[in-house]
Amino acid sequence: MFTDKMNLYLQIVIGFVVAYLIKVYFFGTDKKKIPGLKSTSKELGNLEDMGKAGSLHEFLLELHHKFGNIASFWFGTTQIVSISSAHYIREQQNIFDRPPILFKLF
Repeated sequence: MFTDKMNLYLQIVIGFVVAYLIKVYFFGTDKKKIPGLKSTSKELGNLEDMGKAGSLHEFLLELHHKFGNIASFWFGTTQIVSISSAHYIREQQNIFDRPPILFKLF
């Protein structure tokens, strides 16, 4: 059914897949992390930090002063990414643009 050459190729492919899965399992993926605050409360995230800052505006000013133009924080259990620079917003403005055909069923 399989020739020796096809068997060899199949073994090589399976070897690469297994090696990749082992790498991901033990070392994780190479995702770049967005700088920002760690959650201070499992349920509330950084809501207490927002209260201490006085307002959401003051909280974001402090956040971006500490972490730069792109920073993250936790709103409850949801990670929020905040962008403070118009330059970076323009770069990402079409990230949610999708062709209307995708929503035709809804």
